[in-house]
Amino acid sequence: MCRQMLASIGGGSFDLVVGSDIVFATRLVQPLILTILALLQGSSNAACWLCVQRRDPDAHALLLVEAAKHFNVNELSFAGCDGLEAACELECILLCFTLSNDRERLVDNMPTQSERERRGADEPIQNDGTGSVASVASVKRGSPVSKQPLRKTSDARKRRRHSTQKRSNNLYSGQRRVGQWTFYSLW
Repeated sequence: MCRQMLASIGGGSFDLVVGSDIVFATRLVQPLILTILALLQGSSNAACWLCVQRRDPDAHALLLVEAAKHFNVNELSFAGCDGLEAACELECILLCFTLSNDRERLVDNMPTQSERERRGADEPIQNDGTGSVASVASVKRGSPVSKQPLRKTSDARKRRRHSTQKRSNNLYSGQRRVGQWTFYSLW
């Protein structure tokens, strides 16, 4: 499913992936890691920033262990940041994943859905392309606007999106352009 998602938005090589409140079950950690890995593939300075609340201690610990296998992981606190007191009260942390230079990572080595089905139900299968990502946006420098909608929409939303496209340089719903960056809302 990750390959289909990447194909629908023009491939990988994203410079930045941003997510929030995404780790809440151990079975969803591996699909999250594989999705982030696929999105960052091919960009030398790629980074993923995740704002995480420790909802499930086991899932959080597994995320840190699995992420360390593929990424350089930096954990930052919101303590002492003016205006972010609520994040401190909720015990939110900010994780930054960057690709390690010492290992080769290829998206093609990820198991396909049929391979995972053959292994059994104990390994999660990403049916809808979202995995454990509740809210993720990716940024790709100089990206052309995708020809297909990034998500299913009702006819009313399509009409609103069409009128919005004309007003905002033909950006699809969920996309914003800031300077040379195009922000894509993937889910």
